[in-house]
Amino acid sequence: MELNHPAERIKWVIKEYYEDRIARLAKAIDISPSAFNPILKGNTYPSYMIVAGIMKLHPEINPDWLIWGEEPRLRSDDPCWKIKEENTKLRNAVNGLNKIIKGY
Repeated sequence: MELNHPAERIKWVIKEYYEDRIARLAKAIDISPSAFNPILKGNTYPSYMIVAGIMKLHPEINPDWLIWGEEPRLRSDDPCWKIKEENTKLRNAVNGLNKIIKGY
């Protein structure tokens, strides 16, 4: 499937994560489903709210791919992302331990 236009990439997200149901994505990012109609028809580009909402819900999606179509599609396919993801997990663990320590 060619995903040259942002509309095609948004359709891919809806298909992969929301069982092809626009209303599910719209509800998840608190936007009216009708806001997607002109985007999915290719008449306009996704708003910041839509892109930011998708990125917040699905941080594994590469924002460069979602916006510009630049591969890789998923950050998990990027070796740097795996390092950043591990770093975030470690940072969260350390923060959790710090909270426990401060509680004593």
